Amino acid sequence: MKTADRIAALILLGISAYFLFESKHFSPFGALFPRVIIYILGILALILFVLSFFKKGGGKLFEETKSVYLPVAIAFILVIGWVALLQYIGFFVTSIFFFSLITVFLDRKATKGPVLIKRLLMTCGSVTGFYLFFAKVMQVPFPEGIFF
Repeated sequence: MKTADRIAALILLGISAYFLFESKHFSPFGALFPRVIIYILGILALILFVLSFFKKGGGKLFEETKSVYLPVAIAFILVIGWVALLQYIGFFVTSIFFFSLITVFLDRKATKGPVLIKRLLMTCGSVTGFYLFFAKVMQVPFPEGIFF
């Protein structure tokens, strides 16, 4: 794992250097946010590179489960469906539908009664808040479909 961490850190440092060089062509205010992200990525990659030289303690950090890939694959397919239907149905309706579906699917233990209703309300509230902030306050246009 140490070699993989070093390679990943070097790749991320290279990406950071490339994008830092490319951000020189931006206006001063246009480059502010990308440069902050680039610096954070570079610092974290540098930390990963340095930590890859130290001996790690024994034991597992994460517990592996047998069905790791199926939920991730289905969530990925749902996200592809969300993107595909976005222009036809619209951002707001598709986001509420697909994010609710993903939330329910990824946490199958919480599919009964009040917990399910709570999760669906939280999803609806999050999407509504996101939509209202960006569409009304920031004046960002979202894909409009047949419903919204």
